Amino acid sequence: MNDMLDEINQMFNNSIQVIQQSSSLSSEILDAVLLIVQSIKKGNKLLVFGNGGSAADAQHISAELTGRFKLERKSFPAIALTTDSSILTSLANDYSFDLVFSRQCESLVNDGDIVIGISTSGNSKNVKLGMESAQKKGAKKIYSVDMMFAYINTRKPTIINMPVSELLHVLEHKGWGDI
Repeated sequence: MNDMLDEINQMFNNSIQVIQQSSSLSSEILDAVLLIVQSIKKGNKLLVFGNGGSAADAQHISAELTGRFKLERKSFPAIALTTDSSILTSLANDYSFDLVFSRQCESLVNDGDIVIGISTSGNSKNVKLGMESAQKKGAKKIYSVDMMFAYINTRKPTIINMPVSELLHVLEHKGWGDI
């Protein structure tokens, strides 16, 4: 019983460390937030996608921006590319699951839009291809991948290493999406 209690306490201590170490990312996160705000003010939109739990994160981010987060305000244009089962299944069936996000980006992204691709493993081919497609269309990109958060603008990536080493804390750290 004490072993389980020790393990639970260690999980809390690890979470505290992640939160404390994350403050080192504040200026990079602010840059990303300002990029999103600037883009929305210019009439652009935010598109977000990922697989599995990252798809849920994409939907949560889009919902908070379209609805409200912490205060009453006008709705921001945000779309999760993970919600239309007809589009996802037809693209997966007619082409390949690797192309479900790139094809959507090809049709929906406009120059100056913001695209967020989320991949916890960093190995999601469809997320990578979606980001490449968005870049060709002129999107500014924020990319969360494999224990790092990369902000990519005009093909010059700035990598922000997340201070975590376990998948649990990678997922916990994704709370940046709620800013």
